[in-house]
Amino acid sequence: MKIELFLETFSKENFVVPKVNLHLFQGFIYSLFSEERAHFLHSRGYEYEGRKFKLFAFSWPKAKKLSIEEDRIVFQNPVSIVLASPVSEILQDLANGALVNQTLRIGNNDMQCTGVRVLPEPDLTEDIKVRALSPVTCYSTMYRKDGSPYTVYHSPAETEFKNQIHENLVKKFCIVNRDVPVPEGKISVEPIGTARQQIALFKKEDPRPIKGWWGIFRLKGPVELLRIGLDAGLGRGVSMLISDLIKLGRPILETGGLPREILELVSDIKKPNTKSFFSNVLVIEVEPDNCVPHDPMQWGEYVKTSEKGRKLIFEPDFSRIVALPFVWPSGGNPIKPQGAYGLPVYLTFKKNWEEVQKEPKGAESFLTERIQRTVGIKEVLNAQCIAETLHKGSKKVVVSTNQNENTLGLVALVGPWKDSPFCLWDSEPEPGDKNYVLVAPSKINPGKFIVADLLKTLELFWESKLAEGREKGENKNGLCSFCDEKNDLVSAYCKSWPWFTTTWGCPLPMELKEKELVKSIAMCPKCYKSMIYGAAVFEKLTRPLEIFLIKEIFSPVASPGGRDSAGRGKSTSIYGCGYVLPILDKPDKKALSSEDFAESLFLMMEEKIDKGGKEATHIKAITGFEACLPEGFDSQDFLMNLIYFSGDTSRGDIHLRAKIEDILPSTLSRLSDLSGGVVEYYEIVAKRIFSKRSDKDASFMRNCYFSIPWMLTNAYGGPYIWDSLQKVVHHRPLSRKRFISNTARRMADLSIKIPDGYALRKIKEEVLFYLVFSRFLYDYDQKILGIGGTASMRDWKDLARLFESEEDLSGETLTDCEELGFAAGWLVRSFSNQYWHQSEGKDFIKHRVMTFGSRIKPETLWKRALVPMNEIALQRDIHMTKGTKKLLALVLMEFRKFQEDVRNKEDNFMSAFWSGYILNDKNQIKEEGKK
Repeated sequence: MKIELFLETFSKENFVVPKVNLHLFQGFIYSLFSEERAHFLHSRGYEYEGRKFKLFAFSWPKAKKLSIEEDRIVFQNPVSIVLASPVSEILQDLANGALVNQTLRIGNNDMQCTGVRVLPEPDLTEDIKVRALSPVTCYSTMYRKDGSPYTVYHSPAETEFKNQIHENLVKKFCIVNRDVPVPEGKISVEPIGTARQQIALFKKEDPRPIKGWWGIFRLKGPVELLRIGLDAGLGRGVSMLISDLIKLGRPILETGGLPREILELVSDIKKPNTKSFFSNVLVIEVEPDNCVPHDPMQWGEYVKTSEKGRKLIFEPDFSRIVALPFVWPSGGNPIKPQGAYGLPVYLTFKKNWEEVQKEPKGAESFLTERIQRTVGIKEVLNAQCIAETLHKGSKKVVVSTNQNENTLGLVALVGPWKDSPFCLWDSEPEPGDKNYVLVAPSKINPGKFIVADLLKTLELFWESKLAEGREKGENKNGLCSFCDEKNDLVSAYCKSWPWFTTTWGCPLPMELKEKELVKSIAMCPKCYKSMIYGAAVFEKLTRPLEIFLIKEIFSPVASPGGRDSAGRGKSTSIYGCGYVLPILDKPDKKALSSEDFAESLFLMMEEKIDKGGKEATHIKAITGFEACLPEGFDSQDFLMNLIYFSGDTSRGDIHLRAKIEDILPSTLSRLSDLSGGVVEYYEIVAKRIFSKRSDKDASFMRNCYFSIPWMLTNAYGGPYIWDSLQKVVHHRPLSRKRFISNTARRMADLSIKIPDGYALRKIKEEVLFYLVFSRFLYDYDQKILGIGGTASMRDWKDLARLFESEEDLSGETLTDCEELGFAAGWLVRSFSNQYWHQSEGKDFIKHRVMTFGSRIKPETLWKRALVPMNEIALQRDIHMTKGTKKLLALVLMEFRKFQEDVRNKEDNFMSAFWSGYILNDKNQIKEEGKK
């Protein structure tokens, strides 16, 4: 099995490693493992006959461009690394370690994993060709006369090289396949061409060289041993996803449903990007002895995008378009014929129209291969006979002369031939008929009407889907990979499901035979149909993450300037899908029936929750995209899975970013309630900090704080978003230390520019986040984890009331360094206001506390602000209020008490300091008083 990791540096600069780097990459791989597995593999490994095996391998990094300099290697961003292992748990652990998007460290490079690809499982023969992804190393340990060991490396030309590879594969086979006899036969290895030797050092300080060989090798021998050696194949991730799709689609298959609903679900006629094809519908009426073109039809109308706008978009007639269903192919060139067609209904682009209009040969070329790919009509329709009619009829289609404008349409061949989905009626179907739809009045038979039989249409559609699966192989009377039933099997290949396609941009193994993918995953018709249903549900439930959240994911967590730059730049689109599966394959009687399950799915897909008489729990606040749990799905009989990915699905170029499984619906409901409480708290704090905000800004920030993923990204950084979100939905503790550290670093960078208006506004935003997220952590611990809250400081409102009063503070104490920091900030702001009046508008912090270009630290505040405050007041003739003097005495006394705590928790102190400083805004307090 084999996966490919895609990595990028946070700085977007090149990825640079020293020439001696093997230890760096090995350390990186081990950092991806869970602690237990890393310890096991490093210390023990898999033992056989006294030898230890790691059972995983990794490739040399790949990039579009690299350069080897004097003492370093420079890779152009991004890079990818292939990881291989015959043990699925090892690869799953590695993928999980990468997908949680921790900051990954390779040498001096801070990296993030932007995606994981699972490479398809090859069908092997006993004679294959492979390319080494990393140098192949074979060696023997020899002993000198004095007993000291030394290493002899073998080249591919030596017999020992071949013997060692065979023996190595046998031992690994025995480890992976306990109690299974070793296949008979020996592995032979021959280089094709000249193998290239590479000599490297593991570490610079270790002078012993390591020799390996690059090249293409021919391997012969038992298939079982070759598969162990290659460690290649369709991994557990994709097969598990297909299994999920089958479970998702099976209730719809069992329920049946109306042909219209099913065709709308599994075809692409209602996709936003396919609407315009119905703006030019060219019907060619075909009978055995006649062929007539209809005038181009417009199945819908152009409407304005807004009342005042001039732009028009085409809105098809949804009651009619189901008569001509089609599939938008994923992968390949859509202008070319591909896949299998259920009906002779063909997508037509500008280039197609131009070729068809030019001459009959162009029309014949357009039709020939498409008809050959259409089920049930190869012997009925003749492309050569229809070409002239299509050529003449197409001339009435107006093709745009604008180079930037495409002319989309459909060519539909209709007629009452044998087993045709089209029939002739004496009258039009009744409006709203569930099984029959009018195509057009007949031209060959005046007074009659061409009508589409949707039941027959659906049958042909399924035949075309199964024909696509057969394209990559079929197996008569075999065992299905998913239900273990005997049946005629097809591969999992499907043009409408972009997650499993052979047109991936990733490198496929050289030995892969695309026509025999059925030997990797074989599916019976029932499971295949269920997968198509599930894939359609998955696609329709997929939603883009909100833009403001994506920008946060790609922005550096600790740099205010970098965050602003990332916010202005263009971000990669990320998509999410949340789907619900029953815990048991056969739910008990109390669970939802297949009919109810399918009905709820349809409501979710059509976004008709709350409109269909069913209540729902909206969980956008947790997922980051539009998603909900309908009534019935919120029971303990179901679990929800979340998948996040990016890439171009139309080309099958999928980058999986995270898969979060087995989420209890009750958890999502509680988190949704928690999010609502956080927003209410945000409103209170925001009103205190910001005296004036536009309605637009207030609404935008409210949406941000409503989103738990947004808060997690701000608190921990984009690389930790999936890890922290997984912790939240699985009831695991969150780190307060990392959140405080990131917040304090941003505040420190901004404080240098005080009293600049921009910097002050940004610090206000950081204080707002510090207070609100602290409250979120406190509520999360109490309401979700059921433990004591993590907040150390009393609520800021209680502290503000205490410091605003003129009461005696001599008996008052502060609980920890955060309360001390808040009190110090409040005190400095009070004194700053008076200092400003007595120093002709000078800022106290900038004028007396900060040195040029330095950041404020607790000891700086102590030495330059708190201790000399009384002296400065005398020098400047500042009459401190009674409350300010009492608070100064309290802060000085408590500072000595918490001196060690402040030193150890500097970030906590400074985050609280700026909170107290910002919240003690006299103008804002006066405004609140007036209200």
